[in-house]
Amino acid sequence: MQILLNSIALEPNRWTKDKIPHFRLENLLDAISGAGFSALEVWQNHAALLKPDDLKRLAERGEIEGLSFPVVGMYPQFHLEGDERQAELERVDAMVGIVSTLGAEVLKLMPGCVPSAELDAAAWQRSVEFAQEMVQRTAQAGTIIPLETHGNTVADDPDALLRFIDEVGSDRLKVCWQPFDFQSTDKAIELYDRLAPHIVHLHLQGRGGGEMELLENSDIDYRRVLGHIFDKGFDGWLSLEFVRGCVVESPEEFDIDLVLENAKADRAFIETVWGSSS
Repeated sequence: MQILLNSIALEPNRWTKDKIPHFRLENLLDAISGAGFSALEVWQNHAALLKPDDLKRLAERGEIEGLSFPVVGMYPQFHLEGDERQAELERVDAMVGIVSTLGAEVLKLMPGCVPSAELDAAAWQRSVEFAQEMVQRTAQAGTIIPLETHGNTVADDPDALLRFIDEVGSDRLKVCWQPFDFQSTDKAIELYDRLAPHIVHLHLQGRGGGEMELLENSDIDYRRVLGHIFDKGFDGWLSLEFVRGCVVESPEEFDIDLVLENAKADRAFIETVWGSSS
């Protein structure tokens, strides 16, 4: 198992409309490495908005700092048609280049922006075909493509997600698990068990009383959830997506040292649960 810090946790502008990064990821690598992390999941806009030379420098700086980038995230729209679809495929091709430059093994997707129940037959089929295109365009590198379980996407319902994976028909199309309900331990476990054969990636964020919280103090009993997951044999990529202190009213309020300390606490908690699992 590899514990990653998702760079989105270090981006205060993640919560703004345009989501233009406040920080250059390259400038955060020293602090991230100093906090003891050796691997990152890269938020889409920390990479996709860079010029080629800047992206190459990010990869080189990561190597200097002892940081790898095994996972890159993307937010494609699946259901488009015509010129919009072609433009989206061009974005995919650009992201494939980013994955190659950063040496990533995984392209994690937020799978579309339309609830699965609202996709009519034609839009569903376009979505399947778009995913098949993505699989084809990443075939040479053998990139793993997990779909994140998230509301208002084709992965907002486990039955719909399993149907989608089956219709796309690729053994590289996988699942990135995160709970739909951040208050129910039982539902988190049930969702994992329902999708377990396809899960290769976990997204973790602690929430307590509607706010970001340490995993150990979350409404969900992550000791029980992660213990169950580890006992089931999970041994993939695990990302700390959001951590306590990462949501602020303005970028000037963001305290990277505090956020990294909380990320370290979450990592230590995960390692403790991992160490006590069967």
